[in-house]
Amino acid sequence: MNTPKRGSTSEMQVTCIRLEPELKERSRELSGEQEYQTLIRDVLWRFVERQARPDELLHDGNRQLP
Repeated sequence: MNTPKRGSTSEMQVTCIRLEPELKERSRELSGEQEYQTLIRDVLWRFVERQARPDELLHDGNRQLP
């Protein structure tokens, strides 16, 4: 998974989040060569960007969702 560069880590704020041990371990496994924090940031950015464009979520193929 290629994460777009959004800024250096020195420009980021430190945030504490509690994760289940299994979630953290599986995130590490899925992240491959990148750090699992990068994977989690990428997932959060994708979610936030999708929420900012709800019109994209209204269509599924040719049918409109309620």
